[in-house]
Amino acid sequence: MKKVYTLLLTAFVLTGHLAGAQEKPWTLQDCIGYALDHNLSVQRSALQVLQREIDVNTAENNRLPGVHGSASQNFSFGRGLTADNTYANTNTTNTSLSLGADMTLFNGFRLRNNILLSKLNLEAATVDLEKAKDDIRVAVAKAYVQILYNREILAVAQRQIEI
Repeated sequence: MKKVYTLLLTAFVLTGHLAGAQEKPWTLQDCIGYALDHNLSVQRSALQVLQREIDVNTAENNRLPGVHGSASQNFSFGRGLTADNTYANTNTTNTSLSLGADMTLFNGFRLRNNILLSKLNLEAATVDLEKAKDDIRVAVAKAYVQILYNREILAVAQRQIEI
């Protein structure tokens, strides 16, 4: 995959220089910046870091108490049996409300360990992102140097033809 990327970058830079379509030549920093902004593995790693940040936030918020509530309303229309064992037309309504809260007091340090695990996963994702960026920087620098080397070989060959 890296060889394909390097080949495409080399072709892209050479095509731009040969066609004269660029207003100014790309510097090494320009090439690295473009590659970092448009590389899918770097973008995927950045999204992974964001996901791990959300996981840390979720793990920390699991320590907070939970509150829940509900309400219901029932209506009944029609004939019903009364206490006198006779039928009567009655309309009834019933309303029910409930409110509850829960809080974990102790669960064997599971919450604390989940927070620590989430923070370690965030740190690992951040290191993976930096590694992906470093890999792209090295690949682009290698391709850039190879292009400069090839241009120098071309210039030497042209000078030898002129002699």
